[in-house]
Amino acid sequence: MYHNEVLAHGLAARDAAEYQAQRLRWGTGAMQVLRLEHPFTRAGLSLGQRFAYAATLLGWFDAWRTLGYVLVPLAVVFTGAVPIRAPVATFGAVFAVAFALQRLAIAVLSRGYAPQGMATVFGFVRMQSSIRATLTYFTRGERQFRVTAKQGNDERRRIQAQGRFGSSSQ
Repeated sequence: MYHNEVLAHGLAARDAAEYQAQRLRWGTGAMQVLRLEHPFTRAGLSLGQRFAYAATLLGWFDAWRTLGYVLVPLAVVFTGAVPIRAPVATFGAVFAVAFALQRLAIAVLSRGYAPQGMATVFGFVRMQSSIRATLTYFTRGERQFRVTAKQGNDERRRIQAQGRFGSSSQ
């Protein structure tokens, strides 16, 4: 639901390195929940709650798919090994349907907030921190909590928010 008012204020990471550190921290926390809390098998959770956990936690593994999109074609070019043997027409039809359904699902679920070009670039930007985070699933022990440094001019942010969301009494 759209509310024509600012509901929350916050500071974003100040640069790419801090953004990566923030993503790593969030992903590491997600892996700790997955490893320690077992939300898919834990007693007392409804099916809807399990789906909510799956949507949140398994999204961190998308980076592995993206890495595969980069590495598999390179492996094919350099080794000559073909990972899929199918007639071109069959492969083309299956690929076209799967690709179209994926794009349609993303367009519908994002309600226009995930332009495909930028979403792809963004996937590559966050890939490194997401892969590192998912690897922490296999390690034990405490993690050092590293706070993301943030700097900002609260007055400037307030003025910017007013410009985007209309006048605000905050």
